[in-house]
Amino acid sequence: MAVSEAAGTGWLSTALAYVPVGFAHILPLGLDHILFVLALFFMTPNVGPLILQITIFTLAHSVTLALGAFGIVSIPGSIVEPIIAASIVFVAAENMFARRVTGWRIGVIFLFGLLHGLGFASVLNEFGLPDGQFGAALVGFNVGVEIGQIAIIAAMFLVVWVALRVDALDYSERTGQVFYGVLALALVALSFLALEGNALAGFEVSAPLFLLPLAGLSLLCLLAATNVDKLGAYRTYVAIPASAAIGLVGAYWFLERVFL
Repeated sequence: MAVSEAAGTGWLSTALAYVPVGFAHILPLGLDHILFVLALFFMTPNVGPLILQITIFTLAHSVTLALGAFGIVSIPGSIVEPIIAASIVFVAAENMFARRVTGWRIGVIFLFGLLHGLGFASVLNEFGLPDGQFGAALVGFNVGVEIGQIAIIAAMFLVVWVALRVDALDYSERTGQVFYGVLALALVALSFLALEGNALAGFEVSAPLFLLPLAGLSLLCLLAATNVDKLGAYRTYVAIPASAAIGLVGAYWFLERVFL
């Protein structure tokens, strides 16, 4: 059922119809927004600072999502999209030098969140807003976006949890090595199955785009578990390399969006 068909039968029905639209813009379509959220994640594995960053980002993009969707604020995509890519580079680069969330970073996240909200608004406008149900569609879309962001954070915690426990000396080095060795092999195997288009046809062609980076992250966690005797193994072998990779992708997107 199309969104326009599902919308129009009531406030709740309209909101629910737009939740999948918001979610899909994050997973699997919103690669730039995914990388920004991941950059926030790799700043620190502590839940408190992570929640603070995500909350600030959510508040900021909710504001401009509403303003953009109602046509109050409008900035061309040719300007917004390169800046979104630059925001990924900036936050990822800061991860490599800063060890804690500062007031400066919170301010930067809020600013970039405003820009990301304009990107969300452009997508929502492409789907169209139902007459008389603008607010419901906006709420539903935003809820879908937040569910997508939570899913990303949850998936990352699931992948790095064992590495964090090894780094804290709660789990043995051997446990980490076996877990991440098996996980990396499983993710690579799933990627090949997805490419064949049989066993994992539901993933379609985008599956390796997500599975292979997760396999690479698993190998970084394997390195951290193997070098747990070194100070800050998780940060050295997981957070910094992952942030560097995110920053490089963001830099490529910036150049592509500006010059190509």
